[in-house]
Amino acid sequence: MTPITHDDTSPGTSRGHTLFRLTTIAVAAALGLAIWLIAAIALRVPMVVETPAVTQTVGPVTVLTATLIPGAAAWGLLAILERRGAGGVRAWRITAWIVFALSLLGPITAVAPAPTKAALLTMHTLVGITLLVGLPLVRRPGESPRSGPDAGTISSEA
Repeated sequence: MTPITHDDTSPGTSRGHTLFRLTTIAVAAALGLAIWLIAAIALRVPMVVETPAVTQTVGPVTVLTATLIPGAAAWGLLAILERRGAGGVRAWRITAWIVFALSLLGPITAVAPAPTKAALLTMHTLVGITLLVGLPLVRRPGESPRSGPDAGTISSEA
């Protein structure tokens, strides 16, 4: 298939780079909220989690906070690692997957009914995968995790 190229708002431009990553974080937050709405409102799943120290109700503000702060932190780390050279994106992906896997321990070990755990795991997974896949997609011109004539483009091939 033909590689996808972009105009002045493309990932190769500073504006396009920022816009794409902001959109990725916004989509992740929207997915988290959508799962919360389906679980808490439509299915009436009790979104309450108990820990030894406190009982926490998971509401829309919690979902947004738990998406936007880690999303911004992931973006910041990715930006730092990208500036360090060609291996930056690879290092970020390894780090991000480890953090994502560890974050799943929260819902897995939470004291909550099975439907609540399922909703929390679904939220974690959708938000995490959106950030893991979306944030590193954009590259500066000529930058690519692989070499070849299509360096710097986003291919629609898998």
